[in-house]
Amino acid sequence: MYGHLSNAEVTGITTSLQEVVLGPYDSSNATRDPKSQALPSAGYLDALEFRLTYTGGPPTELTLALYYDQARTLPLAGPVVLTAASASNPAGIEISGGVIRGSVKIDRRYRLPDGASGNLHLFVRADAGTLVAPAQGIHAHWTSAAGGARG
Repeated sequence: MYGHLSNAEVTGITTSLQEVVLGPYDSSNATRDPKSQALPSAGYLDALEFRLTYTGGPPTELTLALYYDQARTLPLAGPVVLTAASASNPAGIEISGGVIRGSVKIDRRYRLPDGASGNLHLFVRADAGTLVAPAQGIHAHWTSAAGGARG
């Protein structure tokens, strides 16, 4: 089985780490993608895809760190610093017209630690400007340990 987690809107992301919770759809968070499903207890985390908006000066760097918990004591991936795409960095993130687009290959197996909720906690920081993570703007793609190919 495969699926993804998504986010509700988060505003005011600046030069300090700001949390964006990635979780399944539920009626109390109806702005999340209705196809989002809970993270299985074990599986494979494929990639993180994102689309953010910004105001103010465009950022040139984006820092992302993924944790199992809000307290940042159970790391999963990162931190990774992403830079704008250029001739010397064609794999960089796209920053243009008030929008930042990109993806990060996670490519790792995981097992939820004791006490983890099944949500993932992405911490984001920009080097300039103010970012917004629009609802459904971030997806973490997973495959359960039971198998199944991701489509």
